[in-house]
Amino acid sequence: RFLALLSPSCQCLVLCCMLDELSRSLAAYRHRSSARTARDPSLPGCPIPVQVDEFLCSFYHPKKKRWCRFKPAVGHARCKTHLEQCSDADRIPCPLDPRHTVNRLQLEQHLKLCTSSRDKNFVVLQPFYREGANCRSAELEDSADEDRRTPSYKGWPERIEAAYAQAVALVLGEGIDKARALIELSLPESATEMGHADKHGLQNEALAQLVAEALPSACSAGRGALVLEYGCGRGALALTILESFPAARGLLIDRDTRRHKVEKRRETGEDGILRLRMDISNFDLEAFLRSPLDIERLPKACDFDLLALSKCTKTANRLEELWRRAAALQVEPWPPSALLACAKHLCGSATDISLRSLAAAASGAGANDIDVLVCCATCCHQRCDANSYVNFPFLQSLGLCHSAEEFADFASTCGWALGSLVAAQRRLGLMSKRILDLGRIAWLRQELGLTEARLSCYIGKEVTPENVAIIATGRLRG
Repeated sequence: RFLALLSPSCQCLVLCCMLDELSRSLAAYRHRSSARTARDPSLPGCPIPVQVDEFLCSFYHPKKKRWCRFKPAVGHARCKTHLEQCSDADRIPCPLDPRHTVNRLQLEQHLKLCTSSRDKNFVVLQPFYREGANCRSAELEDSADEDRRTPSYKGWPERIEAAYAQAVALVLGEGIDKARALIELSLPESATEMGHADKHGLQNEALAQLVAEALPSACSAGRGALVLEYGCGRGALALTILESFPAARGLLIDRDTRRHKVEKRRETGEDGILRLRMDISNFDLEAFLRSPLDIERLPKACDFDLLALSKCTKTANRLEELWRRAAALQVEPWPPSALLACAKHLCGSATDISLRSLAAAASGAGANDIDVLVCCATCCHQRCDANSYVNFPFLQSLGLCHSAEEFADFASTCGWALGSLVAAQRRLGLMSKRILDLGRIAWLRQELGLTEARLSCYIGKEVTPENVAIIATGRLRG
């Protein structure tokens, strides 16, 4: 209708403009299509990537196999990030985190703002952080070539069988029949087909039931109890235990950042729950159980060095909130009347470091007045090391290990329990695992005075062959 109102000459002019606009749109579309094809060197016919889009940075990411998607700086072919980079030789691994690289000329400025530095400083500035709080000095000298050395298993089967029978008799006071039965509890007959989520849910419920049965009734009620989970992951075990003791408080320790944290799905939110992101070896339990933090003297966001936090005010605010939550957790009665220390499948030496933190706390003021329950499901014994293991003298008394090298050979036999296809080797691997666990039981009795320490099979081997937990109750003794 609009064209009908125009004169023939005007109609021709309008149609020419429309055709010209359409042709330009088609040309731009073909240009973008060819640019995408040229930027993908994995496509046939493009052995060498060529950047044809003049509106994008001309830097090519060889690992990502694509061009940089940022706009170039004014008057340059590259963006500001890649402006001073002429070749890969100009970029060096970041000294703080070699997983990413930085321009050599910008290294000094990068070190001030690197997010890896911010994350490390965030961990150090958390409450109850103390470097090496649960580590001991190396008493056994490790070989420099330990990681490259091939273990020698000559004679180990006989030594393991003899030491296992002796360990069961020393710690459990049982004969050979009990020793064999302990192995059968974890010896898998076939692979489980249970789903990952279902399997872990059943284990959490079984461990929570074990805690409820082992905890004295006098300690199971009231807000005086504290649930402490080492290597908590998403925190499912601690939160399952807290469902049985809703008035208790919870402290979660894990060195990694986690998504989908279970505590965020609670009806009461994160009230009464504190999560600290640090390695277990640096968690100062003794400081946590001392006098509560003074609310009036807690650090504020403005008190933290923003330069150490990469000038990130959001991180400073997170630290302020973390200190506030830590103080809120230490409300009366304090110290807690009962400490429930738990862990599920804490790998290798992390179990020993967790137990050592209890020993450090036992020397603190008021710790002897705390009822303690330890519930730790062990796993990955092959990852233990001689200097972290709590009871190396126990292994020496069995004639198994007298050096770090021998311990490494012995610990590696634990991998046979689940990794070997030979039934006899799987049985030997389980014996090695139980020897290490029995040494931990003996240490809890001798060093912490937890005379009721024992091993308990908390779930069927069809769910998981790592179904043995360390259970200990009593009062901390320094």
